[in-house]
This record gives sequence, C-alpha cells and structure tokens, in this order.
Amino acid sequence: VAKEVAGQDQAAIDFANIGRDDLLPELADAAFALGRGAYSEPLRSPLGWHLVKVLEIGAARQQSLDDVRDTLAKSIANEQAIDGLFNLANRLEDTLGGGATLQEASAQLNLKLLEIPSIDATGRSASGTQVSNLPPGTQFLTTAFETGEGQDSVMTEAGSDAYFVLRVDRVTPPTLKPLPSVR
Repeated sequence: VAKEVAGQDQAAIDFANIGRDDLLPELADAAFALGRGAYSEPLRSPLGWHLVKVLEIGAARQQSLDDVRDTLAKSIANEQAIDGLFNLANRLEDTLGGGATLQEASAQLNLKLLEIPSIDATGRSASGTQVSNLPPGTQFLTTAFETGEGQDSVMTEAGSDAYFVLRVDRVTPPTLKPLPSVR
C-alpha cells in the first residue's frame, strides 16, 4: 500500500532494529504488543495512517557507557550550544531594548553584522544570484518584506538554532526588467 498509493520506497517504510522510544507513542504500544509476523490494525498518528508488521523480535539489551559515550557527548554539547544561543539572543534583545542600535549592540556582544545590499522576496540579489548566509527557513525573507523602510525587526527565531534581527535601510520599488536584459 505504501509503495502503490503513497509512492514510498522500501527505505521509507522499513524500520530495522527499533526500540519503543523510536516510534510515535500512537504506534509504539500497538507495535510492541504484536508477535513475530503479525500485522496491526490500521493505526492513526499525527503523521497519518499506519500498518505495522513485525518481522523479527530481538532481545532487549542494555547499552554500556562506552557504547553511548560519543552520542551523549554530542547531545550535551548540542544542548549547551542551544542554551548559549538562547542566552546570547536574550542579551541582544536586552541591549537593543536599552536603546542601542544594531551596530552598537553587535559591537558590545561581539556579533558579526551581515549587510545585504539588495534582496528580493525569493532571496536573490539585484544581479539574480542567490544570497548566501541567510538564516534557515523562510522567516527571514518574510520578516524583511514586512518590515518598513528605516525600521528594525523584532528578534525572530529561525528554526531551533538561529535568531535574527534585521533593519531595512532602503526599499526599492518594484520595476519591470528592461526588455534587452530579459532577452
């Protein structure tokens, strides 16, 4: 059904060696109540409908600290980085709220300002090339085009690991491209 109706390939539907915590809660209880070779009834989750078939049942095992040391270290480092980013975003917001300009706040907090001479709603420069180093997602462009000329935006979260504040220095009115440049 997944292949024929939803167009999914084998990799999208085959979950080998998974534990209860690897599944959505709506699927975990039903999947782990099944015996080898059994199918579940149709199950609904926030991702849609599912059918689960158990191919094998492996013995549960406890991982040693050596097995998970690298994973734990990366996880802790990632959490500390996100906490640091959140704290820095709060300090930036406090500095701006205290009346500092973007230039003053970036200098005080040792942040790099990125100046984009021009950008369109698709993220391209005046020459038509994609502008690099933008925050992830589409929120940056949406905010840029909702912020008035000469105004600063509010602190905005872009994904789970990025924040930005932008100022619109100048708005270029939309114009048609000259015919020779379109040709």
